[in-house]
Amino acid sequence: MNRKTVFKSKKTIIISITSIAVVLLLSSLFLINMGIVSAQWNTQSNIEGFKINNATGALQETLYIYINDLSVFAEELRAILSEEIESQLTSTRAINVFNVTDNTENTSFLGLHVTEESIRYHPWSSECKYTIFYYFSNMGNTEYFTGFKNAETMYDNPPVIFNSSDGKQLLDIGQISIQGSFHGLFTKPKMEEMTIEQISDEIMKQVGK
Repeated sequence: MNRKTVFKSKKTIIISITSIAVVLLLSSLFLINMGIVSAQWNTQSNIEGFKINNATGALQETLYIYINDLSVFAEELRAILSEEIESQLTSTRAINVFNVTDNTENTSFLGLHVTEESIRYHPWSSECKYTIFYYFSNMGNTEYFTGFKNAETMYDNPPVIFNSSDGKQLLDIGQISIQGSFHGLFTKPKMEEMTIEQISDEIMKQVGK
C-alpha cells in the first residue's frame, strides 16, 4: 500500500468519525435532557367562576383529568399534574384519566384543552407559546365542558344553570396563556421539561382554590 492510498484511507476514517460525531451531537439536542438555560415567562389567567350554595373549590377523593391529545406534552403534563395534586392536595386519593363513558358524579373534574401550541427551538435561544382552555368542577359536572372548549372565546359559550337542589356546585372556566423565552445552551428536552413544569404550576394555582 503506497503513501497516497494510506493518506486517502486515513482521510476517509477521519471524515467518517467526524460525521458520526456530528450526527450524535445533533441527535443529542433532541433526545437528551441537559443544558444551562435561563427562562423568562409571561403568563395570564382569565378565569370566570360560577357557584351555588356557598360551594368551594375543594377537591373530592376522586379526580378525573382530561387533556386533549393534540398537545405534544399531553401525557407528560398529565403525569406531572397528578404528582403535584397528590403532594399538595391530600384530600384527593385517586386520579383517573377521563373517558367520555365515565360517571364523574360526586367526583372532581379538571379539563384542559390546548387551543394554541407554538414552539421555536434553537440550542441557544428558543420560544414557546401556549393557550389552554381551563375547566374545573368540584362535583364532576362535565355537562358544559364540550360547549365551552369548542367556543371561539370564553365568553362565546352556553349559559351555566345550577339548581339549588344540586347541592354545592362550583364551576371555573377560563383561559391560561403562557409565553416563554429561553437563553443559554440547552437541548430541546430540557426546554420541554421547563415548559411542562411552568404549565403545571399555572394550572395548580387555579385547582382547588
